[in-house]
Amino acid sequence: AQDTPDMPPGDYSAVIESDQPIAVSQSTFGDFLGQSPTAYGSRGTGELAVGTRMYLPNVCTRGGYYSYAAVQNVGGDTANTTITYYGYDGSSYQQSTAILPNARATYAAQDTPDMPPGDYSAVIESDQPIVASQSTFGSYLFSGESAQSKVVAYGSNGVVSALK
Repeated sequence: AQDTPDMPPGDYSAVIESDQPIAVSQSTFGDFLGQSPTAYGSRGTGELAVGTRMYLPNVCTRGGYYSYAAVQNVGGDTANTTITYYGYDGSSYQQSTAILPNARATYAAQDTPDMPPGDYSAVIESDQPIVASQSTFGSYLFSGESAQSKVVAYGSNGVVSALK
């Protein structure tokens, strides 16, 4: 929003429209108690979705960032799940795990075999209904700051989108 011409500082909502299904994430940077930047968060779009295919549009594993997807099996049988990360260049990388009914598993993007640090989107697929959330942690530096000056935890309790 800060790059929108003639938009004064303030509190806003936004509507994103598309003629095709899309997944969206939103990021916020800010000051907290005079510390800049101590708050950075993301939120996924939509309500908590139950499905067998979930979308994560913003997975970051570069420059000290760590991304995780928590997946809960809400089905009655063991869920066989696979997360596929997609790079800008068309590359893809996968992790798979089985999740017992009502249990959860965490996929750590940075632990994906052979996947170089970078920016990715991801799709989680399951043979049972699941819900998922995404979190990212790391440090963010503004221009001119040293690495010692800002090591900030940020995250998202992002709801992962599912097509309905």
